[in-house]
Amino acid sequence: MPNDKENTATYYLEVKGVIETLLKKLNIAFDKVEVSEFGPSLPKFVIKSLDSSILIGHEGDHLKALNHIVRKIVFKKRGLAKFNIDINNYQEENAKKIRALATLLGKQVLESRKSVEMEPMSSYERMIIHTLFGPDSGVVTESVGERDQRRVVIKLRR
Repeated sequence: MPNDKENTATYYLEVKGVIETLLKKLNIAFDKVEVSEFGPSLPKFVIKSLDSSILIGHEGDHLKALNHIVRKIVFKKRGLAKFNIDINNYQEENAKKIRALATLLGKQVLESRKSVEMEPMSSYERMIIHTLFGPDSGVVTESVGERDQRRVVIKLRR
C-alpha cells in the first residue's frame, strides 16, 4: 500500500478508474464503485450493480477472474496491486457462510474426535477458516491437495 494519504488517495482513484473503465468496456451496468478498508490496510472496492450474477459467476468464478485481471492491469501501471474487489458485498456474505460452516464442523470434530475434510476452495476462503480457530479452540486446520483441489482439513488438536 502507498504510504502517505495523498499517494493512497491517488492509488484508490486509479484502481477505481481501472474497474470502472473495464466494466464500461464489458457493457456491464453498475451504479458505483465504493472503496472501503478490508483487513489491515488492504482496500476493498465494492461494485454496486444489478448485474451482480454476471459479475460474480458460478461460485464466484467471474469475480475471481475480475480481481485477477484488474490486479494485473494495476500492477502493470503501478507495480503495486494489493486490494480486493467485491460485488454487492458477495464475498462478505460468503465469508460469513464459510465461518458458520467451519464453526459447525469444528464442533463436529470435537464431538466425534474425527477429522473433517471440506470441499475445495480458494486461498482466500481457506485463509478465513485458518484464522477462525485459535489455540484454545481444540481443533487445528491444515490445507491439503493441489491447485484448484486444495481444501481445508479440520482436525482435533493433539
